[in-house]
Amino acid sequence: MNKDKAFVYIWYVSATKKSYIGSSIGNPHYTHSSTDKEFCSYVPNSSSPAVKTRDFLANIPKGITYTIIEYGAYDEILMLERKLQTEAKVDTNPDYYNKVICDGKYYGFPSGENHPLWKGGVTLDRKSYAQLPKQKVYQKAYNKAYQQTPEGKAANKKAGDKRRAKLKAETGFARGYSKAKGS
Repeated sequence: MNKDKAFVYIWYVSATKKSYIGSSIGNPHYTHSSTDKEFCSYVPNSSSPAVKTRDFLANIPKGITYTIIEYGAYDEILMLERKLQTEAKVDTNPDYYNKVICDGKYYGFPSGENHPLWKGGVTLDRKSYAQLPKQKVYQKAYNKAYQQTPEGKAANKKAGDKRRAKLKAETGFARGYSKAKGS
């Protein structure tokens, strides 16, 4: 088995009789990404210091088992992780610490309404979003602050030069339109 490849794994905590199914791109010191407090009290998650997860994996306590189910290409592993989680119904099964089922793509994390941190989302229609009163206030304050920076001043100058060049090409005058042009 090539340990540089991705893998699907399962944790089992005998004290709670609960499991966790996950996958990794191939990091040998990866434990899991769960935010479940009970599970994290038994198995440190991978946002813990690397030395903690490395030491934990080297000395897994009695009553906790860690099994790598299969190695493979990451896209195949994500699909296998999804299949195993779906069959076990890990998102609703009290015997699992998982809160969501892997989506099988996008690095395994669910998106949109399926993500555990979903709070209603933001429209992808940028024009509608820009018209929201809260966004207008934010954008106005941001633009005002940005225009005071050297980058903002340079961008304003460049935009003004471009606008004047276009106006001159259209009318023959860089500052406004004159009716006298045609005479």
